[in-house]
Order: sequence, then structure tokens, then C-alpha cells
Amino acid sequence: MFANFHVFSKKLSNGETVIVLALKSAYQQIADAEGLITDGTFKTRACFGQLFIIHGTVGPKLNEEHDHEHYEDELRKNFTRPLAYAFMETRSTASYELLWESLKEEINDELEINWNGPKWIMTDFEYAQKKAIKKVRILKIKLSKNSLSLT
Repeated sequence: MFANFHVFSKKLSNGETVIVLALKSAYQQIADAEGLITDGTFKTRACFGQLFIIHGTVGPKLNEEHDHEHYEDELRKNFTRPLAYAFMETRSTASYELLWESLKEEINDELEINWNGPKWIMTDFEYAQKKAIKKVRILKIKLSKNSLSLT
């Protein structure tokens, strides 16, 4: 049963730890996702300051060439589900950078999955995460101050 899970942990130079766990199939979905939705808790009962969850849209990819007569039926097959869980000690920019850098590295190197990067990420207004996403360059697009723009 646990053979389908992949867990990894990384530490910052100050000893702060990030632990990520997901089904192996979910890492592929993260790598291929058009968009991701992220959110975290404020406190956990354990020694971690946050449980951070990465959600992705699962289902058929839809494009302009899709059969418009069946578009709504196909769209209903899409749903969002949690793909990965990260236990983080803090919500600092350094922690988010470690999370996203480690996730990309784990997907590319350890699991040998090609990271395509999402076109968008929906998140709350947490400045540290936005700053980390920009620095780590996980998106296929460029973040500007108030909007997203294609590169």
C-alpha cells in the first residue's frame, strides 16, 4: 500500500525542515498541470507551523479545437483534488523556495518526470509564497506586480 507514496524532506541551512508527501502518480499530475491551487493552515498540532496543500485540476485537457457540442460534458469530468502535502516549520520566503525547488528537483531527478511547469498558480495573498514562486521560476509565465503576463 505505501509503495505508491513518495516522501522526501529537505532542510534549510538554519535547520528548518520541509517534508513533502504524495502519491507517485500525483507528482506526474503536478508536473503536467496547467494550473495549481495552493493553500496552507496557520498552525498544526505537531511541530510544524503549517500544512501546505498543492491541488491540481485532474481530467481531460480542453482546448479551442475541442468539440464544442460536447465541451460542457467534458468540462464536468474535470475536478480539483489535493495532489501533495507539505509540512513546513514556517511560512518564510526561504521555506517556500525550498519547497518549490525541492519539488522540481524531486520530480525531475528522483522520479525522472519532466517538469513542464504550470501556466498559473492560484494562492492567497501570502507575499512570501509569491516571492518564492517568482524566484524559483516554476511557472511558464512571468509574474508582474499586479497580474500575470506571458513571457
